[in-house]
Amino acid sequence: MLNLDSISVSYGKHVVLSGLSLSVREGAVVGLLGPNGCGKSTLVRSIAGAQQCLGAVSYGGRSGRALQDVTGYMPQEIPGHIALTAMESVLVSAQRGGSGWRVPKKDVERAYAALDALGIAALANTYLGECSGGQRQLISLAQTLVHGPELVLLDEPTSALDLKHQVRVLRSVRKHVHGSEATVAERQKEKNENESSDAEADDSAQPSRLALVVLHDINLATRFCDEVLLMTAGDVVAQGTPLEVCTSENLSRVYDTEVAVNSDEDGVLTVVAR
Repeated sequence: MLNLDSISVSYGKHVVLSGLSLSVREGAVVGLLGPNGCGKSTLVRSIAGAQQCLGAVSYGGRSGRALQDVTGYMPQEIPGHIALTAMESVLVSAQRGGSGWRVPKKDVERAYAALDALGIAALANTYLGECSGGQRQLISLAQTLVHGPELVLLDEPTSALDLKHQVRVLRSVRKHVHGSEATVAERQKEKNENESSDAEADDSAQPSRLALVVLHDINLATRFCDEVLLMTAGDVVAQGTPLEVCTSENLSRVYDTEVAVNSDEDGVLTVVAR
């Protein structure tokens, strides 16, 4: 369980988060939604330990350095001036602070597999400065996931990507958490079709992980997130499943524009601003 207790952050006199408290269960991909400037990135940075804050953050009873050791954080800004290739940058993350000239074969294999899973194995020997913003974003995600973190924090991981790679990224996140790339609707359909003890055993064998993903595309969130946190003005005003949170009333109020929400026969929501 991720527990936040009275998280407060101010930039000078500007208060971004003021006493925010909530709990989020593990075993889920959780979307963090809300308008620009509402505090989404600040909240994620605070959880990652990249932003100084007041209050307490814990996950599975861990806090401080112990929490950072099991956390993978992908920031919104991806630097391109680092003189490393894609493979080298992912290897650094795979080794998690290891030193020495010899690189274990298993780390090389893990790094290549992380790149390949995101469709960018061909970039392995390409320097970061030669990559596009979207390519660096995919490499950064490979860095984040390669060491198998229990808590994954992603700040707008799809912002510079085309539709194909947006889907690939979010399916990869779901596979990291659930062991399967299936979307929320696909996973529910599989459970309905396979209500056997074997299927339940497979679920229980998957390590307990949590991914908190900042997204601006509400339609991606409703398709790929098991749970949604809806923020406005530094506070979480709604928490629950996409069906519970992403209502026309909630979204219209938070985004200050008229929003229509429709659902297909599989329960997949489509959100349109009018």
